[in-house]
Amino acid sequence: MFANKSTVDSTPTEISPDWTVDLGMPVPTTAPRVLDDMVYVGTDTFVVGLALDGSDGRTRPLDDRAQFGRVPSIAATPAVDERAARLVVPLAIDGTAILCAVTPDDDIEWTQSLSGGLAFTPTIDGAGLAIQTTDAISVLGRNDGRIRWSKSVLAPDTRTEDATDRSPAMTDDRVFVPCKDGLRCFDREDGTEQWHTLDDPITATPAVGDELVYAPVADRGVRAIDRSSGRIEWKTEAFPCWTRPLVDGDRIYVAGERNLYAFDRTTGDRLWRFDEPGFGGPTYTSPQLVDDRIIAGSTGHAIVVFDRDRTRLARSTGTNTPRSHAIVGEHVLVAHWSGVSRYELP
Repeated sequence: MFANKSTVDSTPTEISPDWTVDLGMPVPTTAPRVLDDMVYVGTDTFVVGLALDGSDGRTRPLDDRAQFGRVPSIAATPAVDERAARLVVPLAIDGTAILCAVTPDDDIEWTQSLSGGLAFTPTIDGAGLAIQTTDAISVLGRNDGRIRWSKSVLAPDTRTEDATDRSPAMTDDRVFVPCKDGLRCFDREDGTEQWHTLDDPITATPAVGDELVYAPVADRGVRAIDRSSGRIEWKTEAFPCWTRPLVDGDRIYVAGERNLYAFDRTTGDRLWRFDEPGFGGPTYTSPQLVDDRIIAGSTGHAIVVFDRDRTRLARSTGTNTPRSHAIVGEHVLVAHWSGVSRYELP
């Protein structure tokens, strides 16, 4: 059932960045990540660290490339291992995927070669780490990078904009993997496949609730899937979706192409939709929640802020983004076409 609630708009507050750092060449190719008092963003060949307060000075973890023999490229957005105070960076060297754990001081703690082609962004949870490549899913030890198990799966065909945001979702006992032929669930301990559901590509990281997994399905909206059995509980109307759903109490929010949707978490009924010009362009930015504000972005505006009742509260000026944000308190870090900007939320 679809609710007859569509766009509610007021004149949004126009927000400008507190600071912007122009990286020059090469330009950012990943989403930003925050570790301690630094924000990190990947370019084609380097990870660049910038001070969170926008002050002068840059760092370049992985600046020493001697041990790799050849210059690696940054394959996807790094993951942050806060417990170990390090970045876990997916690299590519001559078509081989390598995962590298490196401290902000450029100390490489471990590296691990991966099978299956291009690597995507790792997921870190508890003592484990999961990473998907074009043709495989692998679970590694968080501390040593040793592969615990690896299974052959096919990643969906993807666009450059959203490739860095595709990651497995992990719970204490399961790993949920977005694939070209649907969603697959594996036992976290030994890699035994528990179930496989759907036939269509899962385009981004699924969101995991207490009982259901919410998976974005190519141009078909979102499917809610029982965590234990893989049974499809409900489906939304069809719409293009390239972002991770946001679970919030009895609702989920989904950024779908140019619109923002709210659905009932239990039934899948649409509660409301905010239509274009809400985003000002296609969105590849997974929405996040800060207090009562839904934060997203698009190729039209780097930041768009909504409330839970579908009112557009604010939007940025001057920049746009094809990637997800990093949020620290009341500040949003954005990687855009020329560098990194920080905005304060209204």
